[in-house]
Amino acid sequence: MNLSRTLRYSIIKIIRFWKRLIEKPKAELSFILAPLWAEKNHPANNRRDVAKNKQKPSKAQSLVFPSAPNEKPSEGHDNHVPKKPYAFRENVKYLLEVMGVLGGMVGVIILICQLSIMNSQTTSMQNQLLAMHEATDLEERAWIYVSGISYHPDTKTFEITLKNAGKTPALNVQSISRFATGKNLIPESDPFPNVTTNGLTITPEIPCWVKSPIIPDAVIEASKHGQGFYVFGTVWYDDVFRKLHWIQFCYEINGDNSGQFPTSMTQAIFHDACDDEKH
Repeated sequence: MNLSRTLRYSIIKIIRFWKRLIEKPKAELSFILAPLWAEKNHPANNRRDVAKNKQKPSKAQSLVFPSAPNEKPSEGHDNHVPKKPYAFRENVKYLLEVMGVLGGMVGVIILICQLSIMNSQTTSMQNQLLAMHEATDLEERAWIYVSGISYHPDTKTFEITLKNAGKTPALNVQSISRFATGKNLIPESDPFPNVTTNGLTITPEIPCWVKSPIIPDAVIEASKHGQGFYVFGTVWYDDVFRKLHWIQFCYEINGDNSGQFPTSMTQAIFHDACDDEKH
C-alpha cells in the first residue's frame, strides 16, 4: 500500500514538473517583454504617436488625444511589470519544485530497481524450491522395472517379473502383454488397457508378475525350427504423488531342433523405453 501511494505521488510530481517546465518559458518571456511594453505605452510615447497621426491622418483610424502630463495613469497600467521580490520568490519556489520532482524521480528509479531485485530473488527461490521438490519426488517415488521372464509349459504362457526399486508403493498398476512373430510387427507404443477397476499395488522390493497371452502351438513349433518370436508389452503405474509413469519391455524367444523350448529368452534392445530417461 505504501509503495503504491509513493509511486502515485511521484507520478503526480513528474506531471506537475513537466507542466511547470512548459509554462516557465511563457513567464520568462513575459518578464523580459514587460518593461518594453511599459516603455511603449508611456504617456510621452503616446504623445509622439498622436503627433505623427496628426501629421499623417489615416482614414481607417480615429485620432487619439494624449492625456495631460500630470494625469494619473490608468489603473492596471503597471500590472504586467512583475515585482522583483515576487519574481525571486517564484524562482525559488520553482527551483524547489524541480528539486522535489528530481528527488521523486530518483525515488521511483530506486523503487523500480528494488522491485526488480526482489522479483529476481523471488524467482530464484521459486526455482530452488521447485528443484528441491522434484529431487524429493525422484527420491521418494516408485520405480518399476522388469527383472526377468519365465516360461510355464503347462499353460503355454510367459510371466514377466516386475519389481519396485523406489521407496514408496506403485499404485494402480496396469499392464498389457502381447506376442509377435516378427520384429516389424511390434508397434512403437501399446494402447492403454480398457479397464474400469483400479490396478495392483506393488510395494518396494515385493515382486509382481504380468502374464502373456497363451502362445499358439504353431508359433512354438516354428521357434523350434529357427523362427523366433517376441513377447512385449507396457506397464503403467502411479506414484504416491499421483504422477503417471510407464515402462516398456520386449523379449526375443528362440528354440532349437532338439525339441527343447525355449532355449533362450533375450531382452531386446527395442520397445524398451520409459517415461523418464533416468529410469
